Amino acid sequence: MSSDIRFNQSAVRAGEAVSEGWRFISPNYGLYLGMTVVFLLIMIAIGFIPYVGDIANQFLYGIFACGIFVAILANARGQEPQFAMLFEGFSRIVPCVLIMLIQMIPSFLILTLIIPYLYFSGGANPLDPNSMNPEQLQQVFNPQMIGLFVLVYLVVLALSIILKLFMFFALPLVADRNV
Repeated sequence: MSSDIRFNQSAVRAGEAVSEGWRFISPNYGLYLGMTVVFLLIMIAIGFIPYVGDIANQFLYGIFACGIFVAILANARGQEPQFAMLFEGFSRIVPCVLIMLIQMIPSFLILTLIIPYLYFSGGANPLDPNSMNPEQLQQVFNPQMIGLFVLVYLVVLALSIILKLFMFFALPLVADRNV
């Protein structure tokens, strides 16, 4: 096997890429900063709602991120980005929610493995660790089970990373093509 592969050190210049990115957003930096701050404040406020806040944030993240991508794409097309574009993701709610549901699959896998195990292994409430006595804790958290959970977690983590890589361009495509 020959080694005719050449490494081109100047194919991508990171400094130039960052400079070009800054030149792109700097004319509208205040707008993008404002959109991001409002987005984060909404997410924080909804996070305070018991039980449903965290789940709602998973979906709202995709919707608001899509809105920010709409503004960035408008800027790239020479149009003037508007603050109202932050909420454009709501007009694309179905694909945004589906994308976020797909990205939540690894979390559901972990929960569907851990919670039933804790419940059936000692009759304990998985949401209340104080409901187990010391003997139940030793039974549930023995070294073999911890090793198994670490192995399962690493497999799910690897699958999650692969899934996130496939989904990396999903929200920008929804913002761009409204698919």
